[in-house]
Amino acid sequence: MQATADLDLDASRAHLAAPPRLVDEAAAAAPPLALTAAEGLEHLQVPVSFEIDSARIALGELASLGEGAVIELDVPLPEATVRLVCHGQTLGLGQLVAIGDQLGVRIVRMGLGIASASAGTGVMADAAGPSQGRSS
Repeated sequence: MQATADLDLDASRAHLAAPPRLVDEAAAAAPPLALTAAEGLEHLQVPVSFEIDSARIALGELASLGEGAVIELDVPLPEATVRLVCHGQTLGLGQLVAIGDQLGVRIVRMGLGIASASAGTGVMADAAGPSQGRSS
């Protein structure tokens, strides 16, 4: 089950337009809703994380990691899907690309309600700052 709520936005506050309601999984599997910015909010900046994958690591192994350590993920590079996440909500999916000697993400799909391509919280790099991923 999923809880949803309608919001009315004004210049400085968000108000519930109606009580929150539960939605069943079948309804949640409906096609994603288009992303649109409310009038006047299109310049508002929000934190977007780019999640690649996650791995379960024994605490002892985690404690022994140091500079130069490499952790192999269970996803082959060509199949790696990047999730675009804002405040815990997956907004889009993409693929890693090289832009010169920088990383980029080619958008494959955008919209609210996109299910994650793979489970887990993922290794993430915040769009507003330096990489927060694991040592490599």
